[in-house]
Amino acid sequence: LLTALDIGQTDIDLTVKTAGTQQRLIQDVGTVGSSHHDDAIVGIEAVHLDQQLVQGLALGSIYGLIAIGYVLIYNTWGVLNFAQGDMVMVGAFTALIAYTYIGLPMWLAIPAAVLMCIVIGYLIELCAFRPLINAENQRRLIATIGVGIFLRNLIQIIFGADAFSFPSIFGNKAINIG
Repeated sequence: LLTALDIGQTDIDLTVKTAGTQQRLIQDVGTVGSSHHDDAIVGIEAVHLDQQLVQGLALGSIYGLIAIGYVLIYNTWGVLNFAQGDMVMVGAFTALIAYTYIGLPMWLAIPAAVLMCIVIGYLIELCAFRPLINAENQRRLIATIGVGIFLRNLIQIIFGADAFSFPSIFGNKAINIG
């Protein structure tokens, strides 16, 4: 995330903030408008291009999965499921508990989270959605909002309102590719 860019006559003061740390880069570029100036800008941008590309692909994949979930639910039920994000939250808290507190390795914690989401999803479908299968769309939409509120408040009662950080599964060392 570029937080500040100051182009002077003979240098560029560039402040970059990534992953909670802030770096200040100063590049001597000579006179503004020279070809040396343009090469310096390209060099600074190319340093972070590979990192931004990987992060963009990862975030885009997550957005794609969310969109597929909305489309599947809408096409089968005819209503958007506003509790979908809350079900993801339940899975994240299940993985956090399994990994951090129970001590399962991550390759077991993630399937445990998926299994928990399947069980809770089935119970929600059985108790909240199945009785409304022939109801009007407005009633089914309100049911999804109600399930989302219920799940959010249940997690808040169990874990409190404090934020939890998910521990890094890759450690604290940087991974260099190439």
